[in-house]
Amino acid sequence: MLRAMRLIAFRELWAYLSAPGFWISLASVPLFMLLGMSAPLLSERAAPVRHFVILDSDAERAARLAERMEEAYWREARSALAAVVRIAAPDKADDVLATFDADPSQAGLDAAIQQVELFRSGIARGFDAPRRQFVYEPAPADSIDGLRPFLTGDQKLPSGADLFAAFVIRTNADGELSAEYWSENIASR
Repeated sequence: MLRAMRLIAFRELWAYLSAPGFWISLASVPLFMLLGMSAPLLSERAAPVRHFVILDSDAERAARLAERMEEAYWREARSALAAVVRIAAPDKADDVLATFDADPSQAGLDAAIQQVELFRSGIARGFDAPRRQFVYEPAPADSIDGLRPFLTGDQKLPSGADLFAAFVIRTNADGELSAEYWSENIASR
């Protein structure tokens, strides 16, 4: 009786293991895990770089806003560099980050990466700065009506890029600031 039960169990197991569906389902688990983990990276790379302009009667304020956006980008680049340096050359991390801090720009980033490569050849070679999500462009027109052809895609910015958004900053009679956001969807109405 026990031998017959073992034989039935063995035949059931063999039928299950010989079915292609078993092996497909077994192989699909790591495949779907890999796809699930890579989806955020792929979607980040697929997102376009968005170019924006700031229309403000106070040109100094618009320049400060653009400068803050640039500083935020370089802070993000510094964080990414710090993560690579801590792996590639943890004993020289302070020196490498000091090199970048002396010139927080593409030139400073390149100099810092070169410094890492001197310490650990090849580890930092594949490092790329984070991709810019937003890029400030000087406004090619002084009013939202002048920007409308750029927002609708009829014209390109002087840099050759498409305009994604325009921020119009106004000061009312009481000195309070208000901001309007204009994009392609709003401009086409």
